[in-house]
Amino acid sequence: MVVETGGAETFPRSLPAVAVGGTIGVVGFVSGFELRFPGLPLNPRTIRTTGTDCGPVATSRNMVRAVAQHRIEPVLDNTVEFPDAHAAYRRLEEGGALGMVVVNVA
Repeated sequence: MVVETGGAETFPRSLPAVAVGGTIGVVGFVSGFELRFPGLPLNPRTIRTTGTDCGPVATSRNMVRAVAQHRIEPVLDNTVEFPDAHAAYRRLEEGGALGMVVVNVA
């Protein structure tokens, strides 16, 4: 499963990242709502997309349990120190990040 949080700018990059028969869970649309991508990768790979929302607390607990049970780890694009946070946000705005960008404040 690929958890897609970026939206318009990052969704096309989620297609090659998901396994055959896999699912792209769309959680957010940080970079916009209008999705444009080539449709061909969807059909032969039988990729599913599903939208999600915050939902009830029980759903969140089930998700946390599944993440722990299957040892799912986030994809990190990079980690920056707080003084470089502007550059990290710029990278997100430009759609250059593949995965999460962490800003270290400690």
